[in-house]
Amino acid sequence: MPSIPDNAVDTTTDALLFHAKAEPSDDKNVHMGTSTQSTDPCSGVGAQFDQLLESVEQFGRYQQFVVYAVLLPAIFAYSFAQGFLLFVIATPDNFWCRSPTDYPLNLSVLNASSTLSPIQQCHELSLSSWSLNNSNSTTATLSTSEISNYPRRCQHGWDFDQSVYTSTIVTEWNLVCDSDFLPTLVYIVTTLVGTVGAPIGGYLSDRYGRKRTYFGFLALQIAAGGAAALAPSYAWFVVLASLHSLSVYPSYQTIYTLGMEILSPKHRTMFSVLVGVFYALGSVASCGLAYAVRNWRMLIVASTLPLVGLVGLFPLMPESPRFNLSKRRFGKVTHFFRRAAKWNGRNFDKDCNDKLLQLFADLSTADHKVDNRSHQPSFRDLFTNKNLRWRTCVLITLSALVAIYYGGLGFLAPKLGNNPHLNVFLTNLVDLPASLLTQLGADRLGRRLMLTVNFIFGGLFCLASVFFPPTADSSYYPVLVLFLFARMFAVSSYTVEELVSCESFPTVLRGEGISLTNGVSGVVSNLGPMIVYLSVGTQWTSPMAWFGGITILGSGLVLFLPETVDLPLPETIEDVQPFAMLRSFDEFLAPVRRRRERSPETSAN
Repeated sequence: MPSIPDNAVDTTTDALLFHAKAEPSDDKNVHMGTSTQSTDPCSGVGAQFDQLLESVEQFGRYQQFVVYAVLLPAIFAYSFAQGFLLFVIATPDNFWCRSPTDYPLNLSVLNASSTLSPIQQCHELSLSSWSLNNSNSTTATLSTSEISNYPRRCQHGWDFDQSVYTSTIVTEWNLVCDSDFLPTLVYIVTTLVGTVGAPIGGYLSDRYGRKRTYFGFLALQIAAGGAAALAPSYAWFVVLASLHSLSVYPSYQTIYTLGMEILSPKHRTMFSVLVGVFYALGSVASCGLAYAVRNWRMLIVASTLPLVGLVGLFPLMPESPRFNLSKRRFGKVTHFFRRAAKWNGRNFDKDCNDKLLQLFADLSTADHKVDNRSHQPSFRDLFTNKNLRWRTCVLITLSALVAIYYGGLGFLAPKLGNNPHLNVFLTNLVDLPASLLTQLGADRLGRRLMLTVNFIFGGLFCLASVFFPPTADSSYYPVLVLFLFARMFAVSSYTVEELVSCESFPTVLRGEGISLTNGVSGVVSNLGPMIVYLSVGTQWTSPMAWFGGITILGSGLVLFLPETVDLPLPETIEDVQPFAMLRSFDEFLAPVRRRRERSPETSAN
């Protein structure tokens, strides 16, 4: 059979529709309206699509170009633009009451040489109680009784130690003492608003496509980031930073989903790990930028600039072929496979034509078995369909626990010691071995066993920190080492959880399903910064003990998690396998056993 011209695809589809009406198929596994399920997880539309990918080469030059030249640079720029907030809202360790401009006392010189207590930082002596050795002197000698008695709040604002931060929103708008919660509130509000963007982005990507959704939110992210750098007040900054955050989740999840949908099962883990690597590299670069640019306004501008370059990727980024397939845009699906075959040096031959036509025929048959006007896949199916309902609830809970653990450790990083830039740099740097850990374990051990290993070891490293004196300087390095190991397992947990979520939801609801788990976890993740805010300043190790307990709790959820390793992505709701709890330890180790059985050594024996 000759290859199908682009303008003939719709005609061919019409012929298939006619054939489907004339000779209805008895196949009950592909239609969209009944609850009859296939018992073979490797059957169905998803498996047919993966066979087509194999025909044109699963990870050939075309897929490599899209991944390395389009998707991963977008992830790098995303993390680069996301990393500035912790430095913008940072509070210098040392600050003191500002002296009146018309008084000869240089209180800044007096106090900059030593670290003050919280009471001293927020209170001042009244001018009438000050005693100076020399009334013309610009320095003061205060008696012990005067130093211990601070009768009133600072009246003229504060001066800040600029050895670490030249300017932050804290130093510009005096967000200390009675207002010291406001920087943390920025983090919480932007996270909450970001969770609103997640379901919006999911809905738009499932309705209008991954590509258009990404570039729409990219434009919002650039505009809001530039405007936030010009914010005239704290309130305006919160509003503009929230708009920026609103666009962050959709930008990330559409890129991640698009990458997963153009790759075969054996390359999905690799892509997920590469996302983690490029995210880590972007975060490390962002930390270096924050070290070089100490003014918060200039830092935001410098962090937003890389996003502008991504606009040029629009003509290079393909639309997800699985999305086009779900919308029955068969001509665009054919165009994708033809382009991939051409780039990869493969012929779009009779075998490819036959597989593609069979895929279209199966979908057309499914469409004509059900009146689609009576039931289109919708957000409600995540909870009304019995197979999706339990799966959705487990993934939401798991995602929320990972978000508290992962986000809380990230918020704790700059507060561990006196060198926040180094702490954040090491925190982001450890993401690289975490990605390697995921690459080595996610396919070999399976998703469930890998998550269990991450949760248990991460929790143990967190809990071990309680054995060190909470505020002693000698505890800094041991706690930092434990923190970095805990962070490594947290990053791996986050990566595997994302992978499982993407592999569990069908294409027709994948955007909305992932956005739902991200949205709920984004709201709950604010417990992490709150735990840190309520604990840091009195104890370093208390937040880590909380996070350790959360991870141990999360390991129990793995019993309810579906194993998705080596399985095709579900395309329709009917492709989703029935929910089943883990019943035995042997089932837990099934991916390891299957991998050994497929190894050449085992086959030779």
